[in-house]
Amino acid sequence: MDSPFAPSVRPRRAPAPTADWDENLADSLPEDERKEFGESVLELVEQDRDAREPWERLAAKGLKLMGIIPPDAETGGDVSPPIDTEGKAPDWWQSKVIHPLLGEAITRYQARASAEINPPEGPAKGAVVAEDATEDLEKQATRVAHELNDIYTRRSPEMMDQTDRMLWYQAAEGTVYTKNVWDKLRGVRRSLIRMQDMWVPSHVDVFDEAPRHTHRMYWSPGRVRRMMREGYLREIDLERLAGVAPDRSDADDLADAAVGLDRDANQDLGNKRDLPFEIYETYIDWRFEGRGMPPFEVRYVSTIEPTSGEVLALRRCWKQNNPENQPWRLITPYYFILGGHPGPYGLGLYHLVGGLSETATILLRSIADTASHHASPSGFIERAILNTEGYDTTPVKPGEFRGVPLPVDDLRKAIMALPLGDIAPMFTILEFVVGAGQRFASTPDLMTGNSDPRAPVGTTLAMIERGSEIPTSIHSRTHRSQTRELQLQAELIGTNIDPAATYLWPVEKGQNNLVANDFDGRVDVEPVADSRVASQSHRLAQAEGILHLSTQAPQLYDLKEAH
Repeated sequence: MDSPFAPSVRPRRAPAPTADWDENLADSLPEDERKEFGESVLELVEQDRDAREPWERLAAKGLKLMGIIPPDAETGGDVSPPIDTEGKAPDWWQSKVIHPLLGEAITRYQARASAEINPPEGPAKGAVVAEDATEDLEKQATRVAHELNDIYTRRSPEMMDQTDRMLWYQAAEGTVYTKNVWDKLRGVRRSLIRMQDMWVPSHVDVFDEAPRHTHRMYWSPGRVRRMMREGYLREIDLERLAGVAPDRSDADDLADAAVGLDRDANQDLGNKRDLPFEIYETYIDWRFEGRGMPPFEVRYVSTIEPTSGEVLALRRCWKQNNPENQPWRLITPYYFILGGHPGPYGLGLYHLVGGLSETATILLRSIADTASHHASPSGFIERAILNTEGYDTTPVKPGEFRGVPLPVDDLRKAIMALPLGDIAPMFTILEFVVGAGQRFASTPDLMTGNSDPRAPVGTTLAMIERGSEIPTSIHSRTHRSQTRELQLQAELIGTNIDPAATYLWPVEKGQNNLVANDFDGRVDVEPVADSRVASQSHRLAQAEGILHLSTQAPQLYDLKEAH
């Protein structure tokens, strides 16, 4: 079969162009061409999906290492106990405790990052990109930021919750995505996409350079009917589509177990009306032939139901009136750590601290079990005592004194407790392992005010910078992604908003009240967070160092600004 992104492919026959740029091209695409297109896309998507299976096993194990999963959860990814020569866990491995190293690291990052990039008043601030900034441009930038913040905090408050969840998945799994699209009725709509629902070719190292990426979704029958009525999807008989129970990975099952959720109980598999439709939304570079379409590969977005192969929608995904056919980058990746590994994915704390967390859990369980043996020792007893008629061999209860048919001296000789090793070295190893994980995943104590007040200020500032290198680099990547997303939202508004639409919040008297006039590209938008400061403690530590320097040489500083 021809590859859709090779330069020598046979051109596909394109649908006839119409005046509506956002039309559903699948309506005018000939049936045989539509079927061929759907089969080709699905074949490529399945290849991308199969390459992601190892990640799902890692995600399942990561959830167990966090300690939020019930010990008796019957799914994969468990922490391995020590095994005997026959490959079985010993009977004395009783403890189910899990060390919170990994969970603490993820929660700390989420709390610290949320305070910076997800403040309650909204994430955006305006910026004037023109060199000759005027008061009018400054006011315009303020209104643009106010509009975006109003969307986040008042009109679509779920966006704030999405950001909190996004930070958790970013730290845990290494990569998470957000998608922003324009809804004719509700304006900018944002959705959160986990790695398990985003498939990218494994041979690509940069997400934006991928020839395709696919977002898997589950839509209810009611939503599909509504989108057909609104013209977003082709009008077809829903009986041709196959409702399916959502594909659940081990990681999904573990996450449900953590909150006591049983999804199967909510799905009557015998009632097809209740089953959602699995939908693949694929952004793909494709080339059609003639009839007003570009004679080279450009970006399209297709909506396909994989079970039936029906192409429900096909739309242009490049910017109108753009001579270079620049595609819309509607999906924004957020990375935790970018390393030398192949593929367009980041590394998360599952990858970086998971091994230390598993070691800490094994050590903690061994300590708990060994301590239990110390409290209730075991050993050997002379067989003659066990064979004595009427002798009770059940364990002695607390406060119970049981008679034995032997003198004291003979009893001492007949019973021998097993010698137990000292568990102090295990505590030392555990402390080392936990400390190593915390040093990597958390901010050093120096940044929280525990540094030596007698140390030189320059030394203190240098240590602060060194201790904050890792969290600052992670925060910088998050800041870049958020900048890209906010600018995309502003561009979607400027491109699609009704020219007569006015702001839904009170504008200062005498200022422009038309949304389209402000979102004209003359002003920019960026996060309110500082890309160089990862947390409030980092900011305070820097401010304290600058204040110390200003008191030593006040003639070189603006003391009012320093305070």
